[in-house]
Amino acid sequence: AEKPEDGTASDRAGESKEAGHTKRKNIQGRAVYNFSDYMSVDRQVLAMLETAKRISLTDYRVLIQGENGTGKGVLAQAIHNNSSRSGKQFLKLNLGALSEQQMLEELAAGKEDGIKALERAQGGTLYLNGIHHLPDSVQRKLLYILDGEPNVRFIFSTDCDLYQMCREGKFQTELFYQINEVSLSTIPVRKRGEDIPMLFEY
Repeated sequence: AEKPEDGTASDRAGESKEAGHTKRKNIQGRAVYNFSDYMSVDRQVLAMLETAKRISLTDYRVLIQGENGTGKGVLAQAIHNNSSRSGKQFLKLNLGALSEQQMLEELAAGKEDGIKALERAQGGTLYLNGIHHLPDSVQRKLLYILDGEPNVRFIFSTDCDLYQMCREGKFQTELFYQINEVSLSTIPVRKRGEDIPMLFEY
């Protein structure tokens, strides 16, 4: 079964364990899950996991799309832990918990007032959770960063339809294609009939 997403008791407990790795609740600095933790016998899910395993061996930017509670965070950590960057930092930035100014600060390259997320993730993976929360100014900033090709593996996730947001002018089309080099879609349990018996036994 998928591990809990943001907002659950388990996730909050995990945040407290990671307090030694970060002083800010909007950043989590450890990847503990592997592909074996994403349990499923559903054929669609297994096919998605095989794709994820293959792309984990590359530095392609990954966009993970799916409803809340479908294991997007588990998948992001598994990709990092199966990659050549697994010995480096994994940082999860919860964009929905940040103001516009805080987002800009965390994506800054400087070290004023402490090393920011982009700087800390050098050589490792930066997971931007809730990419749909980015206001226009931060979208432009992120596009500038990606054009510079920093030594960071980016993984993004959302529970919104970014393509529709592009059509409505709420998300920059160029940025959408930049972050969407590879797209993975998580599937809710209610649509995974083959997993129901396994979940009852788990």
